[in-house]
Amino acid sequence: MLEDTTLKLKKTLQRGLWSLGYHVGSFPPVDSLAYHLKLLLSRLEIDCVIDVGAHDGEFARFLRDLGYQGEIVSFEPVKATFERLCAAFAGDPHWRGLNVALGTESGVRTMNIYAGSVFNSFLPPSEFGRARFDDLACPVRSEAVMVRRLEDIIDEHFATGRTPRVFLKMDTQGWDLQVLEGAGRRLDAIIALQTEVSVKPIYDEMTGFAEAIRRIGELGFELTGMFPVARDRDQLRLVELDCVMMRSPGGA
Repeated sequence: MLEDTTLKLKKTLQRGLWSLGYHVGSFPPVDSLAYHLKLLLSRLEIDCVIDVGAHDGEFARFLRDLGYQGEIVSFEPVKATFERLCAAFAGDPHWRGLNVALGTESGVRTMNIYAGSVFNSFLPPSEFGRARFDDLACPVRSEAVMVRRLEDIIDEHFATGRTPRVFLKMDTQGWDLQVLEGAGRRLDAIIALQTEVSVKPIYDEMTGFAEAIRRIGELGFELTGMFPVARDRDQLRLVELDCVMMRSPGGA
């Protein structure tokens, strides 16, 4: 009887909160990226996160808040942004950063810099991107940045001892496939990944959603979750989403 009364009270309270625009539930919510990553990192025994397109370190701090205590290596090519990233990981002995971009070939490339810095990209914005996101309509400047291959980075930083179980997070504004393809023969170290893909490309020459998933699938990864990142101005149609993928059975 007490259980029934408690359940009725919970439902009444929840309906009252819904009417005010609030929801009370478990944290993180079971259908959220936070819950999904917390579960995935634990079950796959991930001990190294390679954070590509780290910006100011938001994703790494997000993982720390989820309880992940393993190694994080963040990559941010833009000098001013990298300086902010350095301040973010100062004091965390298991988080470090490199002031380089990743791609299929080592060298120097020109990065387009935009107001707010979250849209910085090697690619030019599309007509849709400029219309949807005001910052993309106003490039601030360009900057020459160093590009390395992920294959070489793994060789250098994990030259001795065990091979890490890597979760590769990519948020490079249209450049994610180039990052992954640069893993070359060290692709085997990547147990799972997160990639930001576009349903409506906001940059010219970027790979669309379906093609990106197909190509990553051909490298031996399967979808485990999809989470909206941005929508069109009507707040309904998807523009970008984060896709989390893991190695197919027998591939890790």
